[in-house]
Amino acid sequence: MARRSVLFPHPEVLGEVTLTSMATLASAYKLEVQVMQGCKTKLGADHPNTLTSMANLASTFWNQGRWEEAERLDVQVLETRKTKFGINHPDTLTSMHNLACGFAWNLCLCWSQKTRDLFPSWQR
Repeated sequence: MARRSVLFPHPEVLGEVTLTSMATLASAYKLEVQVMQGCKTKLGADHPNTLTSMANLASTFWNQGRWEEAERLDVQVLETRKTKFGINHPDTLTSMHNLACGFAWNLCLCWSQKTRDLFPSWQR
């Protein structure tokens, strides 16, 4: 019987690795890169699980403040899903939502910093 990798037991499980329980974003990033690379190798670059792993990595980038990388990856996922599934597919719509949330989060952080700069008396 062939021995399976602990990290990648089966191609169908690759997309199931979640990192919400990871202690740090740095640890999450390292594992998400491994999952994404494993998915690309075993399933292909446009497989739904690969695209999900890419979206998860983009989410970690947003959380780390790596907005350009996050946007680039989210746009890549969105464009691939639009081509593969169509504009009205639930996965495509989820990608649109993820990108919009990333933009909104970035805007809120920028606005919040500008507000603190303009109104320092509001700080506690």
